[in-house]
Amino acid sequence: MPGPPRWRCTSAPPRNITACAAGSGSWIPSAAISARCRAAPPRFTPASLPRRRRPPRAAATPLRPGPEAGERYLDLLKAVLLNETGLETEVALDALRGRKDIPPAFWSETLYDVPGQLAPALAEKRRLRAQGLDTLTAQAGPPLGYTMIGRRRLDHLQDCVATVLAEAVPGDLMECGVWRGGACLLMKAMLDLAGAQDRSLWVADSFAGLPPPALPEDEGLDLSRERAPALAVSQARVERAFADFGLLDARVRFLPGFFADTLAGCAVEKLALLRLDGDLYSSTLQALEALYDRVAPGGFVIIDDYGALGQCALAVDRFRAARGITAPLGMIDWTGAFWRKS
Repeated sequence: MPGPPRWRCTSAPPRNITACAAGSGSWIPSAAISARCRAAPPRFTPASLPRRRRPPRAAATPLRPGPEAGERYLDLLKAVLLNETGLETEVALDALRGRKDIPPAFWSETLYDVPGQLAPALAEKRRLRAQGLDTLTAQAGPPLGYTMIGRRRLDHLQDCVATVLAEAVPGDLMECGVWRGGACLLMKAMLDLAGAQDRSLWVADSFAGLPPPALPEDEGLDLSRERAPALAVSQARVERAFADFGLLDARVRFLPGFFADTLAGCAVEKLALLRLDGDLYSSTLQALEALYDRVAPGGFVIIDDYGALGQCALAVDRFRAARGITAPLGMIDWTGAFWRKS
């Protein structure tokens, strides 16, 4: 349906362009229309404007403001962060992995009917994505989303943030090792929903990949940029993600650089939640030593790679033993672990 008429008056309209005068049925130069506009601007009444057709009131979905709308927003946000809404495209691309040619049927059939053409692969992709397992499968690359942590760890993070907000645990939120920023985006969205203007979100990462292994405990685990380029996501790309979701403001605080160089002297004063995703023994231990004392009582410490990487687990176990930490260490899923500071 055409929209309302648009009037454009210029002092020097382009030459050789003509337009139909409204209601005249004849064509006249644009300059004449411009002259008429300057002389007597047209007047529209509500009855003269085209009306936008609306569906019957009974068919409309009512907007429900309040907590329920916030929950629906966060559920949709998590689906986008995990690219659950784009799994069909991922499965279609997976079907081309290793092929030297693309069959013509891919464009006309497979790409537009993944549930019908690749149903088993789609079901498996959904299962793996929910658990954050698809990066462990053969020949799999990083998912086409903003996070690799899966639905269970993302749901748990939401519960932890909701708890510290509801119980007024003091301090900011922080993640060390953010990849494309998905977990941070969820935390910032929750701060905005709660109107928590007094809390900042700290985003700590080298934004250039992981450091090469330097300690004996990390021997054999080389996730540096040369070996794992997909893990090196620039700060500009993460900032753009915050901007795209409407979540970038002065309360998003970036800490670029390797943990050994940035965390000990950073301006973080108190934390209500600390999430670590540094993979290596060295990175995990450096973050705990620099930041654990800033976690407030009642705050959460979340370790992403505890079950997946023995190097990370060793750093956590040694740190907890050295500090005499007796708070129970709970498992979120097959790899994520957490405890609450007493």
